[in-house]
Amino acid sequence: MENGILKNKFRSFCILIVIYMFFYSSMYVEHYATDTYYNILNTGVSGAMLSSGRICSFFVYHLMEIIHVNHLDFYPWLITMLIIAISFVSYNIEQLISRTINTNDEISNWIIRVGAILVFANPFFQEWFTFWEVSIQYCGALLFLALGLSCASNGNSWKQYLFQAMYLSVAIGFYQGVFAHYIIIGLTVVYLEHKGRLNQQAILKSIMVIFVAFFSGAFNICILSILQRIGIVPITSRTGNISVKIILNNARGIIECIPSLLYDGFGLYYPFLYLIILGVLLVLVWRQLICKQRNIVGMVWLVIIVMLSMLTIFIPHVLTTSFWPAQRSIVAYWVIMSMFFFVSVMILGGKIITLKGCLAIAIIALLTCNIAVNKIQCDLVSCNRMDEELAYAVNEAITRYESETGIRVLKIGVVHDSEVSWRYHSSRYWCFDTSVSARTKDWSDVNMINYYNNTKYEKVNVEESQVLALCEKNWDYYSPEEQFIFYGDTLYIIAF
Repeated sequence: MENGILKNKFRSFCILIVIYMFFYSSMYVEHYATDTYYNILNTGVSGAMLSSGRICSFFVYHLMEIIHVNHLDFYPWLITMLIIAISFVSYNIEQLISRTINTNDEISNWIIRVGAILVFANPFFQEWFTFWEVSIQYCGALLFLALGLSCASNGNSWKQYLFQAMYLSVAIGFYQGVFAHYIIIGLTVVYLEHKGRLNQQAILKSIMVIFVAFFSGAFNICILSILQRIGIVPITSRTGNISVKIILNNARGIIECIPSLLYDGFGLYYPFLYLIILGVLLVLVWRQLICKQRNIVGMVWLVIIVMLSMLTIFIPHVLTTSFWPAQRSIVAYWVIMSMFFFVSVMILGGKIITLKGCLAIAIIALLTCNIAVNKIQCDLVSCNRMDEELAYAVNEAITRYESETGIRVLKIGVVHDSEVSWRYHSSRYWCFDTSVSARTKDWSDVNMINYYNNTKYEKVNVEESQVLALCEKNWDYYSPEEQFIFYGDTLYIIAF
């Protein structure tokens, strides 16, 4: 009997791995984010982990640097490891929701499964694969998130809440982005457990979910603040800041970006499709809760969970010095869609025809997300190839200059023209750090040139007045005769 149960669990886990392998198969095509060039050539990311407040990630990467293990040499394995990690968490979410709802029919089980898959199979989570060089931090965060969610299903004793806080603190110590996952899934489980019927016990459980999450987040912030005060960790633009001016500016930024987020996911998804899917599911839930069960409180409770979910997704950005809501940091936005699929299964229990329609919607969501992810990945790879060609052109110009003058070029300085374009004109899915040209970022411009040409040019600041004067021009095209300027052993490049 136990062997049969274990076989079924292992089979379900393997099914998830296969689905995610298919979904993210294009991630195995070699690709680079702007950070990747720096991380590869500097063979270490521990410093960036510490300044970003990812204490647990710092220790793991620092240990690897001490024992001289270069994880960047294992690109395909890092992708595979991340796929296995999200499969593990999805499996735990699927099991947690299934046990809570106590589903019996296969259609409901598949809706829950697809909903659990959508937590990590979406255009926003794709960026975690873009930054593949830090996959270990993502895997660590996901592993301890899964452990925390497992504790949530083992009871409501103070020991279980303590273990949840411990696991979530470690998860946030790897990557803060999982903070919102825990709150949204935790609040959803409480809602499902009480079948949308609000009572004192449900309120207390919801408060404990929020308390555990905020305690874990506050613990991470306190540790980082102590390390900054004693001078171990530098203060950066991502450092927490609780000044009223910063909070108000970031709050305004959030309000301004929400319309674009809801419309088409910052240009990464299909216009209005996210809202249409949520709208259809909301109508199904509304009809059942309001029209048939007369459970107005249950509907209000669900709306409050959605509002709290949106709030927790953006909370880390409210407290940072600079506002930069890159999609990899707000991936929990897609958990809201999954939440509606889970609630629909609970509300529509036994209504097979309606459940079939719900499953069809879930499959449409998954397929459209897959198409969007592949389009974004093709755009990124195309951007990488154009950067690569530019790097070869730079090296070719240097070689020609050296042969004509006999002077060896040792240094490169890069400045921007008056209106630099962060992307190539052919890029269609440009958003925050997605498909950004490496030639435009000061941490990747020269590193990108060195990487593709296997060179060691030193990056220098541009101080030549004749070069700086040219920055007032605005190019919309590549022109090496105008944008490459040699002064002795230094090449100055004006990025267009």
